[in-house]
Amino acid sequence: MLAVANFSYLYCRNKRYYLRLTIQNKQIWISLKTDSLDIAVHIRSQIKSLLVNTLVISKLNSCQLSNFLLTIKQKIDAALISFACVSLQKDLDLNEVLPSVSPPAEQTSPKPKFSQVAKESILRSKASLKGLEGYERNLEIWTHMVKDKPIDQYTTRKIGQAIDRCFQLPASNKSPYNRMSWKQSVKCKVSDQSDKVSRKSVGAIYTWLKSVFAFACDEEIGYIEKNSCTIKRDFKAATKGYFDDGELKLMQEGVVNPEKSWHKWVTLIAMYHGMRRGEICQLRREDIQLDSKTQRPFFFVRSLVTEQNVKNANSVRKIPIHRSVLSLGFMDWINEKEGKIFEEIEARAVTGWFSRFVTNCNVAGNDEYGNVRSFHSFRHSFITKVRNAYPNLHHVQEVVGHKLQQGKTTDQYTHRIK
Repeated sequence: MLAVANFSYLYCRNKRYYLRLTIQNKQIWISLKTDSLDIAVHIRSQIKSLLVNTLVISKLNSCQLSNFLLTIKQKIDAALISFACVSLQKDLDLNEVLPSVSPPAEQTSPKPKFSQVAKESILRSKASLKGLEGYERNLEIWTHMVKDKPIDQYTTRKIGQAIDRCFQLPASNKSPYNRMSWKQSVKCKVSDQSDKVSRKSVGAIYTWLKSVFAFACDEEIGYIEKNSCTIKRDFKAATKGYFDDGELKLMQEGVVNPEKSWHKWVTLIAMYHGMRRGEICQLRREDIQLDSKTQRPFFFVRSLVTEQNVKNANSVRKIPIHRSVLSLGFMDWINEKEGKIFEEIEARAVTGWFSRFVTNCNVAGNDEYGNVRSFHSFRHSFITKVRNAYPNLHHVQEVVGHKLQQGKTTDQYTHRIK
């Protein structure tokens, strides 16, 4: 049994053509009653919409399956008759002596709406649970941005206009926007650029959008023939700013007597160690260990339990705890903890709090080069300070969790300073 190139479902055996369907992980073969590839392709085109619609059904009982197969066979017979009529009409040139007799027009089912195609692509996706949650969130955002309509009615221009509107959305991790629904966020007008969603986040929405349209274009899906999701936009994330020594001192003084203890320790850990926000928030008591040789406590960044994640293999590392942090009583505080040491917060909550904290410390939202500052700017500041004071690049990369290579990623975190 040989597959016919460029035509899914079609197989040839002993010079006869068949349809091969996969339903409930079982293969079903249906004869097309012909040895002509032209006729086989014609039949396939006549019943393709029925095949696509049926293949998305996850379960068919025996009665439904029998009815479906009967319908397929009836469609095959009708397609054979229509092909014969057209061929006969061409051969005899009946158009000159008799009125044209055409087979009944095939009624094509309406194209599914974008939301239906998106949900189907999510169901078939092999992404992780976190990835699937992101797809669901993107779908919710998109349905509030754009009117839901059949997938074939979306034009490149309309998609581009919708993406441009996404750039104007408020950041969902900042107050008061973090208390809004997506429906409210879409209608909200944000004037301050620092309160708008990042270009990287919009890029993630567009990447998902492209995957939906690519899915709809798949030959075996066939909802659309041409992919209209082909816009060009700059989704490159803006360079994060850094903090100078004076600003770091202001922020350290700002957490001496914090409203909540995590404000102090999350800030100091980021400031003195350059750790990522997620790495800090997922720390557990067993991740703070003592080096047997130096008796120096260190952070062990790793994925110890299911709830912990690391960005990549280079992120797994040991970071000596800075003496300034130890002198402020970190070990006394940590020794009272069990399990997750910052159990009262999630990573996203840090970003919302930090934007208010920076303002209260009278620290500008941009550095001297106009780069936007955020919690991640602690990492930029740490790498900049260490690289300017310490010549061994590889040691720096081991501490911050970058791939050991000549510059590249680490260079992107290193800023010019006065």
